[in-house]
Amino acid sequence: MELKPAEEKLTPISMDGLFQDFSPVWRRTPGRRKKFILNLTDVKFVDPYAAVTICLLIEAVAERLKARPRIIPPKEDLVTGYLGRLGFWDHIGLVADVEGGIDLAKKRVFPLDSDVLLELTPIRNATDVKNITKHLLKIIAANLEYSDKSVNKIINLISELCRNILDHSNAAGWATAQRYVHADGTRFLQIGVADAGIGIKESLKTRYPKAGRWTHQEAILKALQKDFSRFPKRGLGLYMVHRIVEDFKGHLHLRSGDSRVFLGTTQRGFSVDWFPGVQASISLSERAGA
Repeated sequence: MELKPAEEKLTPISMDGLFQDFSPVWRRTPGRRKKFILNLTDVKFVDPYAAVTICLLIEAVAERLKARPRIIPPKEDLVTGYLGRLGFWDHIGLVADVEGGIDLAKKRVFPLDSDVLLELTPIRNATDVKNITKHLLKIIAANLEYSDKSVNKIINLISELCRNILDHSNAAGWATAQRYVHADGTRFLQIGVADAGIGIKESLKTRYPKAGRWTHQEAILKALQKDFSRFPKRGLGLYMVHRIVEDFKGHLHLRSGDSRVFLGTTQRGFSVDWFPGVQASISLSERAGA
């Protein structure tokens, strides 16, 4: 089985198509060995959300099929090099085979302690969360010129997303981030945080039995409300994330189960192909101000 993204740019929207292409894998009998190839030949852009979700997809395929998938890297050296800069080839090489290998010069082309990029970082414990927020603090301070109060809000936002994985998902996760520059010179930060755990609906069901009758989209929207949480006297996690993104006039894509919700200048829900866990993309612009 070989999959090839239909779009050259992999973002939260175009990744929905790749999730759909992956769906036959989940219908296969677990453990049945079968060749699987992800062909990234024509990919020309990978955002943080796409990077973390591809990691989850490949890990899930390897586990499902009990075999190492094969990855065909992008033909453009800049994209292959960027993925190396993220640490993508190092991590993906643990569960998959990369066709032709990757030149070591392309694997690490920038310092690890970059002030514009957070490498792909696993989220397994509180120390990982601390390291992620510490690095993001450096990126934000160097690029977005927010006030100290605003920086603290954003760091709390990312900390909440990462802690949600530890508290709710019953699985490990991934995080990465990148500072970009618009054509008009405005800088903005994109952050991807994702896991392949039990998902929002299943998490809420442990406290709200009626959640079993909710759609995944209903579960996402309820989780964004105050006082909805798996644990009593909690409930500020995704609610706080939503509020901070609103305050900074940012964008949030939140995907769980078979639904993706977009929150920005408008709120929209999309039916997508099922995948376990929760995947989030956040975009914050320096235009939001101090």
